[in-house]
Formats: sequence, structure tokens, C-alpha cells
Amino acid sequence: MAELLTPKLAVDPQRHNLAPQSSCKESPVPVLLTVRELNLGGIERDATKIALSLDRRRFQVHVATYFPYGVRYEELRSNGIPVLHLPSKSLLSRTTIEAAFRLRRYIQQREIRIVHAWDNSSVLTVPVARTCGVPVVITSVLGN
Repeated sequence: MAELLTPKLAVDPQRHNLAPQSSCKESPVPVLLTVRELNLGGIERDATKIALSLDRRRFQVHVATYFPYGVRYEELRSNGIPVLHLPSKSLLSRTTIEAAFRLRRYIQQREIRIVHAWDNSSVLTVPVARTCGVPVVITSVLGN
């Protein structure tokens, strides 16, 4: 049963050049998971479960969200997972433009190699990750 709960990386790290650019091959692969918020919803639970269960020897997990509060936020922070706040009031607002630049800097500074964006967080995350040259960008849409 524990085997079913352990996420597996479905890509070949050699083929996708997932190792951080400035590190040796033994370094954990930096991964960014993005969600709209970190409260009680199903997506938030799933993203948190993945963030907490990824092997820290193999992956360096980061989480980004538009609304950094709630039960899942506290759970991530108490387990040492950094949470990036990307304030955004609407897609065409100045705060969204600033959030995009903030996300870009974060991805570049931490040499993020895998991005997984859930639902509407992908609207901002995917274009920024692509322009940063992130080798693996995944989106998931859940629900209805």
C-alpha cells in the first residue's frame, strides 16, 4: 500500500536534463508545485501530499500559491517546504505582472527543473516556466 502512495517520476532525468545546472549529479532535483490556495480543498490536499511524500534526497520541493494561508500552508511550512506567495487580484492586474516577474526570479535563482501546476495556477505558471526553459512542465485540471 505504501508503494501506491509514493509518487514516481515518470520522466528520465538524463533525457530531460533535470539535474540543477550548477550542481553535481547527486543533488536533489528542484521541483515547483503551484496551486491557487492552500486551504482544505482536494487539489490543495493532493499537492500537499505530493510535496510531503517526495523523497527529499531526490527532490527539493517548493510550492507557490496565490493565497498563502490555511491548513495546508501551515502543514507545508511546518515540514520545511518553502511556500512562495504570488499575489494576484486578476489576470490583467499589475499584481499579476509583478507576480510573474517574482515567479521568474524564483525559478531562475533556484534552478527549478520540474514545474507542476494545478488548475488556474497554470495560467501564470506555465508561460513563465516555459520562458525560463524549465525542462518539464506539467499541468493538471481536476474536478468537473
